[in-house]
Amino acid sequence: MERVKKLETKLRQDLFGKKDYLKIEEKLKELMELGNRSHIEIGPYTHSISHLFDPQTCANGTTIMDINSNISFLGTELVNYTIKRALKNDYIGSIQYLIDYISNFNLKHMEENLHGFAFKPEMLHHKYLIEAASNNEEFCKDILIFCEVDSIKDYCLQCNLLKKPEEISPDAKIVPGIFVDVENTLLFEFLGNYDINFDLQNYLLKKIEDGTTVTVFSGDPSILKQMEKAGLDKKLLNVKNKKDFEGKTLEVVIDDRLPILQGFRAKTYYASIEEVSTK
Repeated sequence: MERVKKLETKLRQDLFGKKDYLKIEEKLKELMELGNRSHIEIGPYTHSISHLFDPQTCANGTTIMDINSNISFLGTELVNYTIKRALKNDYIGSIQYLIDYISNFNLKHMEENLHGFAFKPEMLHHKYLIEAASNNEEFCKDILIFCEVDSIKDYCLQCNLLKKPEEISPDAKIVPGIFVDVENTLLFEFLGNYDINFDLQNYLLKKIEDGTTVTVFSGDPSILKQMEKAGLDKKLLNVKNKKDFEGKTLEVVIDDRLPILQGFRAKTYYASIEEVSTK
């Protein structure tokens, strides 16, 4: 397992910045080859694989699913292989985190893939996986639903993730200003450390200088300690609770998660500072 862990850690670093796609492909193929070896335990192996799909553990939040088609194709093969191996060893509990990260990725890209999926390898919809998960009391119901449905819209409806229209009126008064998320937006977590998204911080500080109201908010207000530890500018440390904005329509939202999934709307929505810069 030592080689698997080393490959996983290196890949999470390689996915950020200037990418050597050939080396990334080589490492992904080696990971699949290592999985075939009898001494590799399926539990720890699957845990390592899932990290490559988790934006919280990948540098700058960039996962296999976020980069070019050649790599995402290998990512598909890696998911299919991992699930097949888990089913063969009757160890499906270990793949729940992996599927959860994939479902969250699809939620993030829901608007452009509403009637399908941004990324869903075929083994996630396989009858053997669905049957095994249905018979496993510890398998999360929402994750099972994601495997069963034919589109991300169906998933949201069955899991009651989409707020009803009467709960959030599109004609609601717009709350002025820029509202920016913390986790995976203003801060990125990698190997237990939080790094500042300096491009976004500089953009927000410039807006504050220009007289624009900037509100930093989070679903976890306790994140303030990590914000301070990371050295975030003091002007951005007055973090608000996202629950305070449920049912409201905000002027501009910068957040890696869709506003509608969090109980509020946005007149203008950006998933990242890169989207702000290109529009």
